[in-house]
Amino acid sequence: MAEKQCSKCGEIKPLEEFYPCRRNKSGRVAHCRECERRRHAERRRKGAAGHAKHLAHARDYYRRNTAKCKAANRRHRLKTAYGLTEEAYHTMLSSQQNACKICGKPAASNAHPSGAVAELAVDHDHATGSVRGLLCMQCNVAIGNLQHDPAICRAAAAYLEATS
Repeated sequence: MAEKQCSKCGEIKPLEEFYPCRRNKSGRVAHCRECERRRHAERRRKGAAGHAKHLAHARDYYRRNTAKCKAANRRHRLKTAYGLTEEAYHTMLSSQQNACKICGKPAASNAHPSGAVAELAVDHDHATGSVRGLLCMQCNVAIGNLQHDPAICRAAAAYLEATS
C-alpha cells in the first residue's frame, strides 16, 4: 500500500488519507484529510474578517507584482494549454517575421477592443492539440467562426471572390 507523509502533522499515512490533486506529482494534496479539516475549521472560525484580510493581502500582492504575476500566468498558460515554452513562442514569432501567419499584420498592431496591445494567439488543432502558428485576434476568431474547417474557409473565399 502506498503511503505519504503529511507536510503539516508529519505523520506517514496511506494515500487514501489525502485528498486527490491532479497538480501534484503524487496525485494527492500535501496535507492529510485530518489536517485539511482542521485548517478549514480554523478558517471558518475566523469567518469573514479572516477572509477579507486574505483577499486584501492577495490584492496588495498582485498590485505590487502585476508584471511578475502576468508573466507567470502567461508562461503557465503557454505550457499547460499548448506545451510551449516562452522561448518556443518567441522562436515561432521570429520565424513568422513577428506577424500573423494568415494576414501578415505585425504583432504590434494586434489590439483588443479595449485598445490594449495583445500578443499573437497560439492557433492549434483542437482534435490533436498540435500548434499550427501564431495569429492575430481577428484571424484567430475568423477561423474559429468557420469551425476550423478548410472546406468552409475555401467556400467563404470563393463567395468573397465571386461577390467582390
